[in-house]
Amino acid sequence: MFIILDSNIYASDYRMKGVAFQTLFDYMRKTESRLVPPRIIREEVIADYGRRLKSESKDIAELWNRYRHLNLDRDPGKFRVPDALNEMKTLRRMMMKPSDGVKPVYVAETANVSTDEVFMRGVRRIRPSNANGEELRDVIIWLWSLAYCKATNSPTAFITQDSGFWSKDGIHADMERDLHTNSLMSLYRSIDDFAKQHSPAPVEAAPDWISANFRIQEVEHQLLDRVGASLRLRGIVRNIALEKPEFAGGSVYDVARSTQFAELQFSLVFGFDYFEQRVNPMQSRLGLGGWGLGGVGFSRPPSYLENLNNYSQRNLSGIDPKPELEALAQTPRRIKCEAQAQISVRVRKNQPLEMSVDKFKLDWWKLQTEIFRQTS
Repeated sequence: MFIILDSNIYASDYRMKGVAFQTLFDYMRKTESRLVPPRIIREEVIADYGRRLKSESKDIAELWNRYRHLNLDRDPGKFRVPDALNEMKTLRRMMMKPSDGVKPVYVAETANVSTDEVFMRGVRRIRPSNANGEELRDVIIWLWSLAYCKATNSPTAFITQDSGFWSKDGIHADMERDLHTNSLMSLYRSIDDFAKQHSPAPVEAAPDWISANFRIQEVEHQLLDRVGASLRLRGIVRNIALEKPEFAGGSVYDVARSTQFAELQFSLVFGFDYFEQRVNPMQSRLGLGGWGLGGVGFSRPPSYLENLNNYSQRNLSGIDPKPELEALAQTPRRIKCEAQAQISVRVRKNQPLEMSVDKFKLDWWKLQTEIFRQTS
């Protein structure tokens, strides 16, 4: 089988080291399938990566320079800006050899794509073109993938998260018509979807399998990041902790010899200290007054650098820190909140290798009720 990954799949894990990519590579080694990165996708991935790296590096450098002026013990020095061109070259090499035993088929030319058909898809708003007749880049890649499948006369999978390919119920009707005319072509929303559909029927993740292959502590930091990103409260939050993980079920897939991929569902209870605080209008406009010295504007607990940055903003804006200090002087209330999480695990020879939190949903209604009960 030939497998084509859209640029958004690479962008979800540029290092290609997560559970999804490693599971895919296991499957490819097992079945001798080939990854096909056409030049138009490879160069888009590399260009987007370079832009993101430069943008994020610039933001970090600005924050770092403000932090330097607040560090009284020593000067930590300038932030080392990464060499974007060199990193882009490294990514290009990685895409040509992403893993041992995986040798991609690089296609340099975009052949067998009719300009007229691309144009007419835009005119007629045929997916993956959007309602404005745009997204013709997606049209070109899709038509090329169909043509490649036809030319090789081999099963070919195209994996993309792009909304132009999908409807609420699954594959969009326009794409279904394309697939109907080419029975060897298949379309998937994610690597996980591909892996599940190309593995033997799953077995239930029994408690014995969980105890042998999974420890919640391995992903606890990811879970704390997720709950921190979900908490958007006017008060101050401190000391978030995972207090009660409860296994709620899951499935285990055999993707290769001695290699399994599992999707596990957990019900979780977190606790955190909550300091009630009133936020004045000026603080709200500046995004201050939420997470300690970080503000309501943060969607997660701020880092040390972010705390310092917001502290300097507070001083420069002349905002009185007294209300926050008064809140911190109060006795905190211990708040409980519940959440649901889906965790992926890759296991080889009964040894867990990678784990990731794929889905996370906080029970916001119960959380608000609990806060109201304790603070009213």
